[in-house]
Amino acid sequence: MFILRSNVDTVNKCIGCDKEPKTKKGWCSLLCYRSNQHLVENSGRIKSGRKYTDDEKLQLSIWSKEWAQKNPNKVRENIRRANTPESNRKKSNKGPKHPKWISDRSKLKAKRAITEEREFFKEVLAERGYICELTGVSSNKLSVHHIDSVHLFPNKQFDKSNVIVITKDIHMDFHRKYGFQWATKEKWDNYVKETFGEN
Repeated sequence: MFILRSNVDTVNKCIGCDKEPKTKKGWCSLLCYRSNQHLVENSGRIKSGRKYTDDEKLQLSIWSKEWAQKNPNKVRENIRRANTPESNRKKSNKGPKHPKWISDRSKLKAKRAITEEREFFKEVLAERGYICELTGVSSNKLSVHHIDSVHLFPNKQFDKSNVIVITKDIHMDFHRKYGFQWATKEKWDNYVKETFGEN
């Protein structure tokens, strides 16, 4: 049931409940207004977050058709404004038509060849007997460390002379001290001297 706003001023009770209205529009509280907003005529606009009955949907569709017949120029203007090149660019340009389209996004996401690098690490670990080259410990927590980082020297990513098998604890300790992307042979040699006292 719709209650017209013009009739609200004459009502001595709140629109949503039987309490005394405290606002000019006839509500006792903001909470009551929010929970009973469906009782107020909403000029035919469907509000999100509320379910409409079949009768209300029918009334709204009739209202919108009548409005469109009375205001053909406004309808044309709205359609024209909704179909400008600027607005269409923001809408559903999917795939190659999208202005920010990149044909192969895998090149952006994975700058390092992750799958190939994993296979390379497995091969290095098998060749070196699954033993830490610094401590001689055989463990399942081993890591392959690039002496010269891939970030600075991308051409040394799959160079077996540039990698060393060490435990994960040593690997993380080194990177915490010297950073994750700026590893060099000099930094590695300094770390080995400081930690193990040998070259």
